[in-house]
Amino acid sequence: MDKDMFTDEFMGMFDMPVSKLVANNKIQEWFTLEKKEKADEVSGEINVKFVFTPTEAPKAATPSATPTPTPTPTPTPTPTTTPTPAPTKSNLPSLPTPSLPTSLPTPSLPTSLPSLPSGISGGDSELKERLRQKEAEQALMISQLQQLFLQDDGSSYVSGGLVRITVIAGKKLEKMDTFGKSDPYLKIICGKQEKKTSIQYKTLDPVWNEELSFNVSDTNTPILFEMYDHDDGPSSDDFMGQVTVSVLDFIAGPISNWYPLKPGQGRKDAQGELQLALEYIPSSAPVDFPAMVEIIKDFKNRLIDEKKQKEEEVKQIQSEADLVLAHVDAAFREDYYKFCNPNQLGFLIVKVIAGKKLPKMDIIGDSDPYIILKLNEVTEKTKVIDNNLNPVWDEEFYMGVTDLSHELVLSCFDADDAGSDEIMGVIRIPVRKIVESQSSINDWFPLGEMKKPEGSIHLELRWNPKPAASKVEVVEQDSNLSKTAQLLQQVTTVKTYYKGKLDQQSKDLTAVMNGIRETFANDYYKFCRPNDVGTLNVTVVEGKDLPKMDTLGLSDPYVVLKLGDQEDKTKVIDNTLNPKWNAEFSFGVGSPTDKLLLTVFDHDTGSDHDEMGVIEIKLSDLIGQKAFSQTYPLVGKKAKGTLTLQFNYVPKEKPSEPVPHQDDEAGQVGELLQQVHAVKKYYSQKVEQQKKDIDLVLSTVRQCFEEDYFKFCRPGDLGKINLNIKEAKGLAKMDLMGLSDPYVTLKLGDQKEKTHTIHNTLEPKWREEFSLGLAKANDTLILEMYDHDDGPGGDDLMGIVEIPVLCVDTLSL
Repeated sequence: MDKDMFTDEFMGMFDMPVSKLVANNKIQEWFTLEKKEKADEVSGEINVKFVFTPTEAPKAATPSATPTPTPTPTPTPTPTTTPTPAPTKSNLPSLPTPSLPTSLPTPSLPTSLPSLPSGISGGDSELKERLRQKEAEQALMISQLQQLFLQDDGSSYVSGGLVRITVIAGKKLEKMDTFGKSDPYLKIICGKQEKKTSIQYKTLDPVWNEELSFNVSDTNTPILFEMYDHDDGPSSDDFMGQVTVSVLDFIAGPISNWYPLKPGQGRKDAQGELQLALEYIPSSAPVDFPAMVEIIKDFKNRLIDEKKQKEEEVKQIQSEADLVLAHVDAAFREDYYKFCNPNQLGFLIVKVIAGKKLPKMDIIGDSDPYIILKLNEVTEKTKVIDNNLNPVWDEEFYMGVTDLSHELVLSCFDADDAGSDEIMGVIRIPVRKIVESQSSINDWFPLGEMKKPEGSIHLELRWNPKPAASKVEVVEQDSNLSKTAQLLQQVTTVKTYYKGKLDQQSKDLTAVMNGIRETFANDYYKFCRPNDVGTLNVTVVEGKDLPKMDTLGLSDPYVVLKLGDQEDKTKVIDNTLNPKWNAEFSFGVGSPTDKLLLTVFDHDTGSDHDEMGVIEIKLSDLIGQKAFSQTYPLVGKKAKGTLTLQFNYVPKEKPSEPVPHQDDEAGQVGELLQQVHAVKKYYSQKVEQQKKDIDLVLSTVRQCFEEDYFKFCRPGDLGKINLNIKEAKGLAKMDLMGLSDPYVTLKLGDQKEKTHTIHNTLEPKWREEFSLGLAKANDTLILEMYDHDDGPGGDDLMGIVEIPVLCVDTLSL
């Protein structure tokens, strides 16, 4: 709208005598609006605050030779005899006069202009207008600077003072870790502000020399220093002690002292001291903006240098990795064909490069194509390319060939989130054709097997035959035989083969030994050691504070037990000075005068094992007592630390009626069932332990990275929602066998998560935790349950749950 089309309308006026303001210095009251002559009726009141600030008196002029100067009628005095009045300073008490960055137009910020020189008459309207514009610009600049210095909570950085803290060091701190050290850091709390120092690992006398600053508006504000021991595991960091200091303690000047740590947070004691340097800087001190700018520039340059250094390190690692892969190829390729897949003739290397002119399958948009590759029982799948009829995949797959008469089948599908994926076409290529080509095939293959076939797929096909055992050599990195994906597949398979064999042998041996021990222990002592007076059961529980025997400051301890002609030993516990064995042993006692000898060794690969200490126990001290536990110090030249042992002496029972020998089939079946039960129990325990280890790893990774993810990767979120998908009941039967393979997908805004699939059940239990960032308060959390299908038909939707985020407080799904 043109602003000249209408004129401003008069609403009222009021008078305020200047003499009244001068007499009172400050006036704030309601004034009734009055009308001018020939004006319409007005109404209303306005609340105005007036403050009178006297200007500085001008300095006296230098007296002339004539005592009394003759006054002249001219109203304009000579500039040399009457100086210009001094400018008025800023009337903003919270804003000092800082040194401004070079990007700001002026270093000083007065809120008013100097008085007009007396030589300027009221008729110089142009000059007066320029001065008014200058005054408006300065007022705007002051307003912008106020906004610049305001914190998020509305307080001003320069309205109070600055506390500068230098965390120097600590000493004689408490041992919090298993290995006799701690990983201390400080959390510093000043009002609503909180900052942390870096972590100093494995030390009881940390040195930080880190400077931190806090803005304070109240000099009575206490500053709390909390010291913690950092833990990498899922448990929280351990509180070690605290120090409290008031700003009043150093407001008169900088101080540097050692402060003893004091208990808190439920702790009854604390150990160690903390050295701090403290300084209070009043807000009247100017802010050194150029120095701040230089600090920021220096920080940016250091980040750039670090990035360049990391890029060089990555290049070096990649170069070394190429060499490693070439040697791995030679080391594993022969074993792969020999042990893991002796019937395999070689690899078919299929590179799915791109597609073009694919059919449009979606009602809105184009298609979401992906490829499924199948060769005999081997199936692979490309990623989905959304909304594209000319997708580019550029993915490579390695598929083992056991028969040259097989076909490579590539099926192109359109991914559909709501229903089953639709097939777009099929490509069939005989393996023999690829093998007989003697070179790689790089061509576009048309999609077929449709009523109106459309589009084609760009493929690169190579044959990698099985090498002769005598011709395996280290190949160059640019050869097709040493591609990373092929090597990793071979290495993983060979490793799985060997590890599976070793694990199985170890499990079988353990099961057999346990079965023999349980089955034959009583008969052994009854019939094979008839002269024994009893049996001594010994449990080696743990060791503590053992000597450091390895270069890295740790040890690999195990214990050898000897009683007469009997000998046994615990397993080796790697990299620890506080091992926990909980290993049980049984020894026949031939005479109460015998001695039990326990020797602790440090296991070394490739050299003799080092003795760490010895314990000798008289059996006469054990016989006749009930089961008990005792800690013994190690003895010897390098001895240090203790062993905790449990004993239970069982005297030999009186002979009983002989047990009839079972040589029939029933006895053999019973023994066999007992062995099977022992093996099943062993494997079950191992599986449960592995599940616990996996849950621990996932929990630890989530705790380590989740905070940084939401802080740096999603800084605009309003918050986050934590979900625990527990279980489901009464689900629909989707499979032919009357069960389902359910999983749940979660969607919130642009975030997607998914549970794992639980097979063959209508009552799945997931117990999986997820965290999703909340970008909008009106978002809706969508949970969809699907039945997983291995075929190309796609997974079947079983149901949907939609939950508005505004309804989420604490729900149980």
